[in-house]
Amino acid sequence: MDFEIQVEHRDGLLTLTATGQWSLQKAKSLIDRAAVECEEHSSGRVLVDCLSIEIDGRVLEYERYVLGGYILEKLRGVRLAVLFPPDQINRFAQNIVRGGGSAMLVTSDRDEALLWL
Repeated sequence: MDFEIQVEHRDGLLTLTATGQWSLQKAKSLIDRAAVECEEHSSGRVLVDCLSIEIDGRVLEYERYVLGGYILEKLRGVRLAVLFPPDQINRFAQNIVRGGGSAMLVTSDRDEALLWL
């Protein structure tokens, strides 16, 4: 299945919704797209919705580590909330990003994410 990203800008909030099969490379492309959209539209608040992605097994700790560093590199200074399937959340990437001085929340609850943003 292809990996698709839908983008929406509304009321100062950038929302990216991803569908398709999970891979580290596709997740990095999602972060790249968010970075481009943030720069083009001066967005400082981003919601990334990954609730509809398909994950075979578990997201590896190595992938979470790489993504945390990648988010710090590409989205420093952006307030980022990520919606992720509840059975896949362990907040490892979130802790890396926060430890690097940026703001990130990983949750499966859209209301929590929007309130935090």
